[in-house]
Amino acid sequence: MSGSISRSVEARPFRPSSLSVEQPLTLAPRYWVPLGTTALGGLLCLGNLWAGGTVELLGMVLLLQSVRLRIVFSAGALELRRGETTLRSFPYPDWKDWKLFWPGVPVLFYFREAKGIHFVPMLFSADQLMAQLDARVPPLERSQEASTTAVATTPEELSS
Repeated sequence: MSGSISRSVEARPFRPSSLSVEQPLTLAPRYWVPLGTTALGGLLCLGNLWAGGTVELLGMVLLLQSVRLRIVFSAGALELRRGETTLRSFPYPDWKDWKLFWPGVPVLFYFREAKGIHFVPMLFSADQLMAQLDARVPPLERSQEASTTAVATTPEELSS
């Protein structure tokens, strides 16, 4: 899939990092996604008040979440925390796949684990996220259907 970085056995070999995986690490907050969404909503208000107001409200909710919530990489799981309270925990062995969409301007983080699929807006440092995922999450197997999907690239393949 173009426009995304993903981790699978085929995509990147697992190389244990020199990062310490014993100490929990809290990802630094990043405010440009919620601020950009709020600004886009302000611009949309010039043309359509309802659409602009909706997008602006979404930006404000994202800004509030980026101030209140933290992603923490602990020794055994990725944790979503508010203050010192752990809201959700995602153990690394349960992970099936992950992707970072639009790596040049990362705005969305996707991961699939045993209990569900998660899309997370990038309200935190993408560089820290990538480094921690490389250090803590072992290579992931792609689903059978994803690994067998082929894309026709030559005129002969397109015509058959």
